[in-house]
Amino acid sequence: MSAPPLLQVEGLRTWFRTAGAPLKAVDGVSFAIGRGETLGLVGESGCGKSLTGLSILQLVPRPTGYIAGGAIRFDGRDVLAMRGRERRAYRGGQAAMIFQEPTASLNPVLSVQTQLTEAIRRHLRLPRAEAIAHAVETLRLVGMPDPAARLGQYPHQLSGGMQQRVMIAMAIAARPALLIADEPTTALDVTVEAQILDLLRDLQARLGMAILFITHDLAVVAGMAHRVAVMYAGKIVEMAPAAALFGADGALHPYTQMLLRCRPSRAQRRQPLEAIAGSVPSPAKYPPGCRFCGRCPHARAGCEGAEPQLIEAAPGHFVACHLSGGDTATALAARPAAEAAGPRTLACAAEPLLEAHGVAKHFPIRRGVFKRVVGHVKAVDGVDLAIRRGTTLALVGESGCGKTTLGKTLIRLLPPTAGRVCFDGVELTHLREGPLRAFRRRAQIVFQDPYSALNPRLRVREIVEEGMRVHGLGGSRAERRDRVERLLRSVGLPPQAAACYPHEFSGGQRQRIGIARVLAVEPEFVVCDEPTSALDVSIQAQVLNLLGRLRDELGLTYLFITHDLGVVEYLADEVAVMYLGRIVEQGPAEALFDEPLHPYTQALLSAIPSVEAAARRERIRLQGDVPSPSAPPSGCHFHPRCPHAMPVCREVYPPATGAGTSRRVRCHLYRD
Repeated sequence: MSAPPLLQVEGLRTWFRTAGAPLKAVDGVSFAIGRGETLGLVGESGCGKSLTGLSILQLVPRPTGYIAGGAIRFDGRDVLAMRGRERRAYRGGQAAMIFQEPTASLNPVLSVQTQLTEAIRRHLRLPRAEAIAHAVETLRLVGMPDPAARLGQYPHQLSGGMQQRVMIAMAIAARPALLIADEPTTALDVTVEAQILDLLRDLQARLGMAILFITHDLAVVAGMAHRVAVMYAGKIVEMAPAAALFGADGALHPYTQMLLRCRPSRAQRRQPLEAIAGSVPSPAKYPPGCRFCGRCPHARAGCEGAEPQLIEAAPGHFVACHLSGGDTATALAARPAAEAAGPRTLACAAEPLLEAHGVAKHFPIRRGVFKRVVGHVKAVDGVDLAIRRGTTLALVGESGCGKTTLGKTLIRLLPPTAGRVCFDGVELTHLREGPLRAFRRRAQIVFQDPYSALNPRLRVREIVEEGMRVHGLGGSRAERRDRVERLLRSVGLPPQAAACYPHEFSGGQRQRIGIARVLAVEPEFVVCDEPTSALDVSIQAQVLNLLGRLRDELGLTYLFITHDLGVVEYLADEVAVMYLGRIVEQGPAEALFDEPLHPYTQALLSAIPSVEAAARRERIRLQGDVPSPSAPPSGCHFHPRCPHAMPVCREVYPPATGAGTSRRVRCHLYRD
């Protein structure tokens, strides 16, 4: 007889009160998690994943939010009946949560010690000295370097990976039996993400915790979870062992299958991705019948009637779909990845559109009453780069290595400290106001955060028109209005969107508005700064398809800044790998992914999560974090973390070495 589950959720319904009908954000969810088991909960934004986790801990925002029905049992006890001291002991002591954004979840005015010992003293009832010792041990358990020193620091003094470690330490301080991890690796570098996932697996093995792992990244789930539950519009539509879902048996629900096909990969290189049309329906008014019917390529008349129930289609494999599993799998397997478009053609122009020679950008460090300069942050420190016309150069590396600063410096949003930048044969470094304004039309940028990049007080029409007015494009007001509507259509938005404000759109739609604003001035060169960061895989596919189509139709040249190497492998023609302000390796994308030369590049590629077990590389674990650009190590900047470091690496920065006709690498391993 199998042991009873640690957590049992049955028919959970979490709704929100409104002036009209309630918002049914979670609408009948059932699952169980055994002791020491990891259940991955995946789906697009708005499906109810995070709210499910909050409901388990009774953290639903009140008074508008409430649990309308269902049951939650933890170790045989009724969670929804818990009150007062029992509920406080349950939260944090027996079940804890890692929240999605550590920057927003950690109190910026309290030290790490204060925040961590608060949880320890509340749940373990330890005196102050013992609580501090327990905090140090917990930080050591999560792999925090020099844990005793970190206790006195504040969140802003820690890197993103360290902040996430503090969040995990707070969650496991009382050694809970259940850990709810809500998007714990979203928007983290691939190396930091791999460290956090390794840490969670190690903690689970040591402490015997059960984990509910909430994410939209199927590749992370494939390597992390024992079982996977796929959520859509407030319901679970498929649940299966991870080995079955990602293995030969495959997914059975059309939604899961399309999520898997949305992921960019080398096999789909330069082919349009199969994006999921439309968006998750509003919880205020779910459609009758199957809630995925309006987006499903296999929908038929019966799908709009009765709502499908979750049934066991194979041992341990449950699916809620009116189609049989075999019919669905066969139909979608035969469906080509791109029906409406042919393969993209690679531009082969030899001449570079943009060239950088020894470009540096240093920021002064000022201290004291008189704000004297006591040092410099060397964000970009001598970069040579060439980007060919009509191609995409991907710039990759960990956070803090200077990618965004380099992108802004190349288009003169930041003045360079040293070096030269030439665009189409014209040096930009000393351009005056008139020529610089003309250049601004030819080179644009898509910013990373679509929420802060758009003025919330302007309508979409005004946002897109602004560049046209500044550069004298579009003729009359009526002509500009027509052009705005054409631009919105070109990026996949209806013309009516022009009359709306940014807050009325999703993240993916806002990113499309940002792209339309860029296209309004007819640029030749576009810096794309993390344009798909933290987007759902379905929205990411739409944005990547859009960028690829615009590149081919308009002959655009891209500098694509990202930490998502899966996107790079799919989209880029060439790749430049950046570490601590310098380019350490550059070459054609296929050659670089097939045979990475620099140890840092090898470590980056080994950390890429993959749905296919056969595609995963042997993991190379880097020790420590990226050093501060205000005090870079002597010699090769990477030598403190390099598994192949030699004495010369500590003394001399390696020169650029050509490895073949189109490869460059800065590493003493290749100096001969």
